[in-house]
Amino acid sequence: KTSRSSRSLTDEEVASGQFSTVVYRDPAWVGQLGYALIAPRAGSGREKLPTVLAVSGEEQLHVSKFFRSWQADAWGWQVVVPLRQKMGTHYFFDPKGVELVIEFILDIL
Repeated sequence: KTSRSSRSLTDEEVASGQFSTVVYRDPAWVGQLGYALIAPRAGSGREKLPTVLAVSGEEQLHVSKFFRSWQADAWGWQVVVPLRQKMGTHYFFDPKGVELVIEFILDIL
């Protein structure tokens, strides 16, 4: 729904064109994970795209600069990054977090 500026990129990095734009999607219902998406601009119809599920490090509340530097959108790929809703929720490598990621994957398929 909304684009948010990334806390990880400087103004110079944004202007360089070396990093993909990220679109953030809020959860559709309570309990669902929000996510970020790096993807080519939508065409006239739906297309199947190669997709990477990527989990950021640290607090898992952002899209890493590393993922943005891939410029996957320029290659016709999309990158989907699930995001924890806030500090204090389960990390995606915790057992409950793994369950959340599996549910997320099933939701987007």
